[in-house]
Amino acid sequence: MLSRIFLIWILIFSGWLSANESTDSSHWVIVTGPDFPPYTDPDYPAGGLLVKLIDMVMLQVEGEYSLKWLPWRRGYLETIEGKYIATFPYVHTPERAEHLLYSDPVIGVEERLFVRVDDHRDYNQLEQFEKVTGCKPVGYNVNAVQNFLDSASLEILWADKLETCFLLLNQGRVDLVDMDKYVGYASIRKAGLPTGDFKMHERILLTQSMHLLVSKKHPNGNAFLNTFNASLNEVRTSKAYQSLLKEYLE
Repeated sequence: MLSRIFLIWILIFSGWLSANESTDSSHWVIVTGPDFPPYTDPDYPAGGLLVKLIDMVMLQVEGEYSLKWLPWRRGYLETIEGKYIATFPYVHTPERAEHLLYSDPVIGVEERLFVRVDDHRDYNQLEQFEKVTGCKPVGYNVNAVQNFLDSASLEILWADKLETCFLLLNQGRVDLVDMDKYVGYASIRKAGLPTGDFKMHERILLTQSMHLLVSKKHPNGNAFLNTFNASLNEVRTSKAYQSLLKEYLE
């Protein structure tokens, strides 16, 4: 009987800890995901550029801070539900804005096309192609190629992660991958492929900013966002921020 009571007490206590993980304003838990180098990846130095940036920002935010690595979709959905205060990095979409508050930009990215080095087609005329196949990881936005999808010149093959897209591109199973320059080349290397097997078109499809997203359901969400933005803007004007960019992007 006593053992049953003890077990029930443990379950109740663990549930209480889980609930308070999100609402305790003295302990901020922020979520990110893997396989997005050089910005977020547990295999990258310090977890990547943006993990290091968030660490710098959170040094100036009152309260304890911890980072949690989760699969992207799980971390995103649990942040929406208020289990965690925030997740990063994400670009803006109307669907995300329904459930989450956007921080000031943490960094800007430029979407370009990656193709095989032996592909000599003029992708500046992509709108006129009859049909080409691109690849994107599940959950990634299609902002940069939406007009091509609308014109039916492009179809998307969805993959589990970005390295898989470049493996498929290398095998000739897809024609292109649209991605930020730094993420593209870092993912090629992570997939174990020679960067010389690919080329990146100079045409910039879309310039976007990435953000930290804060749960609208979290009781301290608005207050946290205001403090975070103030700290972020201070960090982004510092020499340390410029050194961070050089460390990861040059």
